[in-house]
Amino acid sequence: MKTLEEYPMIERHLRYLSKPIDIKDLLKKYKVGSFIYEFSVYGIVLKYGMSMNESIRKRPNKDMIVKEPGERLYRQIAHLDGWSTLAESEYGDDILKAVEKWEKEHPGYVIHKDNVTVRIWDLGSNLKYKQVKQREARVIQEYHLAHRRMPYGNLEDYTPFLNYTVPVDFDKNFTVSSI
Repeated sequence: MKTLEEYPMIERHLRYLSKPIDIKDLLKKYKVGSFIYEFSVYGIVLKYGMSMNESIRKRPNKDMIVKEPGERLYRQIAHLDGWSTLAESEYGDDILKAVEKWEKEHPGYVIHKDNVTVRIWDLGSNLKYKQVKQREARVIQEYHLAHRRMPYGNLEDYTPFLNYTVPVDFDKNFTVSSI
């Protein structure tokens, strides 16, 4: 399995975005597929997350497949202080728990979109959900081992996702050539 550093990475300081939805335009511009993302404040990791190249948006009595990546990332960004408009829904407001914990541990500092950086590692479009989830779990594990604490917004147990096995589709992933 590749390390995160082996994937293309985009770093964006949120102060350079006019509105939260601009992050989705950036993902389209660079044709980002599934990805792992990181929120950091003053260089300190706030949380990690993941997004598939298509997501399922839950609606009452039906699910809708959205073909645009970054829906969750966009909604979390929209909940940060500093935007001229408020977030449209409660989806993504879990970022606020991480913000609260961070600000409690760093008295006198306030998280505002202008001091938040987002890094996005493009994993491409060929990975299955479990593979992306496993990569996210490995990133959280590496952070946990290095800092002896979890990122502020990643407090769930990531260990069940570390040992996912995904069946290999030989026809899709390998070619056989004759010698």
